[in-house]
Amino acid sequence: MGLRINQNISTLTAAKTLQARQKALSKSLDRLSTGQRINSGADDPTGLIVSENIRVQSDGLEENIQGNRRKVNEFRTEDVKLGDIFDQLRSVRTQTLEALNTGGSDATARAANQTTAQSSVSTVTKALKSIDTTGKGVDSSGLSAIFRDL
Repeated sequence: MGLRINQNISTLTAAKTLQARQKALSKSLDRLSTGQRINSGADDPTGLIVSENIRVQSDGLEENIQGNRRKVNEFRTEDVKLGDIFDQLRSVRTQTLEALNTGGSDATARAANQTTAQSSVSTVTKALKSIDTTGKGVDSSGLSAIFRDL
């Protein structure tokens, strides 16, 4: 009987198979832990390139969505400002109609209405200048003509 050193073929085959299975198990656990099919270029080089391109596009779309959300919020803010302006203009109209209906015979009442209307118009003018629709604000030059008519 001869002595064989490092020549136990069945043990070497079993060890090689065990090593391959452990490597496959490790790869499967990596995929499970990340939730992705491709974790490195060795998994699928072409698939990795495609998935990275999709990831970049997704990030770009997310930035666009965030930008659009900001714009929507800005428009909502501007809408609230315009609502306040319309309320002020309605108030001026109401004051004007009241002054016309009472005949405006009392000079003190006329002066008070004039002061209130002037205050409302200046408030509207300031508010219109703060609204940014074109980067320059809203043109409020027509309000001075309205004020003169009042």
